[in-house]
Amino acid sequence: MLILLWQEVYKLLLRKSSWIILLITFILPLALITFYQPYQSESALVTFANLMFLYQIFIVVYGALIFANEYAMGTIRPLLSRRFSRLQVFTSKIIVALAYGLSIMIVATLSVLIAKLLFHITVGPHFCKNLISYGVSSFAPSVLVLGMVLLVVNIVRSSGAAIALGVAFTLGINIVTAASQFLVSKAELLKWNPFNILLGTNQFSYDVTSQTHLTLINVIIGLIVYLILFYGIAFVIFNKRNV
Repeated sequence: MLILLWQEVYKLLLRKSSWIILLITFILPLALITFYQPYQSESALVTFANLMFLYQIFIVVYGALIFANEYAMGTIRPLLSRRFSRLQVFTSKIIVALAYGLSIMIVATLSVLIAKLLFHITVGPHFCKNLISYGVSSFAPSVLVLGMVLLVVNIVRSSGAAIALGVAFTLGINIVTAASQFLVSKAELLKWNPFNILLGTNQFSYDVTSQTHLTLINVIIGLIVYLILFYGIAFVIFNKRNV
């Protein structure tokens, strides 16, 4: 398993796009705070450390490509013919994809902290707590959306489709969650749909109970159930697929 993890990390480090994404993640918050003075505030620092939609696109697209590229380049067959099980291959890719996503969040946070020091921005006593809570609110839905996208990618096996799906899922979430809110207002049971759970992840940083009808505990339970469901189905497809 460790060998597979190191191989995935090695592939990640060889990709120029991996470094470009990290560079963009570092430069963007710093540049915005530098060139636009109203952004030199605590709330702006927390916001730019968690540019949710942008980081979600990076995380979801990379996670989708980590599978799709194996199919596109024909390297999936020799990979699966080795002594490792398909579960180990699948798990190693997921771990590295999520670790890379976490590194994106860390780089963005470092950029914001550097901006804070450079411009002597005054922050309150709950600044670090807010950074962490908003970080969780950004990362948690990315993990769930990635599971949805992987489910489809392991069916279509196309890198182009992986990118399109990643962007579409991330950008379309706001529209779908708005429709989900309407449905929840009509039928209480529908509060457990996955898109309402996605909206509910904001509960980690601020109260959205009135919108989702979900408490933080409800959101956590829903996340766990849907993560098991989507990643489980994605693995079943990956495991049964002929290569």
